[in-house]
Amino acid sequence: MVILGIKEVAPRSQNFVKAFEVRQEKDETPSAFLQRLKEATRKYSGMDSDDPVAQGLLKVQFVTKSWPDIQKKLQKLDEWSERQMEELLCEAQKVYEKREDEKQKQKAKMMVAALEEITKRRLGSGDNRKDRGGHERQRLGIRERRQQAGCYHCGKVGHFKWECPGLARERETVSLMTFDEE
Repeated sequence: MVILGIKEVAPRSQNFVKAFEVRQEKDETPSAFLQRLKEATRKYSGMDSDDPVAQGLLKVQFVTKSWPDIQKKLQKLDEWSERQMEELLCEAQKVYEKREDEKQKQKAKMMVAALEEITKRRLGSGDNRKDRGGHERQRLGIRERRQQAGCYHCGKVGHFKWECPGLARERETVSLMTFDEE
């Protein structure tokens, strides 16, 4: 009991190095970082966070120990050391949210790229049955090959069997023969 009483009465030593070695984590919100910074200041330095001197130190530490993108934005503000802590926190929150939005956009771009790659692969292998342009090209290719091969009846190039003049003459001859027999 006596020892606990002495610990309560004796002033704590101030360890500013330990109080201000707190850095913002990459995915930590600015408000959570500020809360950790205030807690460390109170715990290790014994300063009240409402004290104007402590507020000034907190501002400096908040700006300098924030994540680099937030730090750049806060340091660009005119007379940032004269601004209220709430204003600095609001600006830091905007940068943090913008970073989150950019992450979402990056994920969306990656998804679109993956879908495009899958679509290209399917079109390349002929899995897509709705690609009419490809079928049209196939039909043209077959027709061109048939024209090069020529007529199946007479073997000449330039027409098909149903257009063959020799076959037409044979049909006329057959029809005349059947007409005469009647």
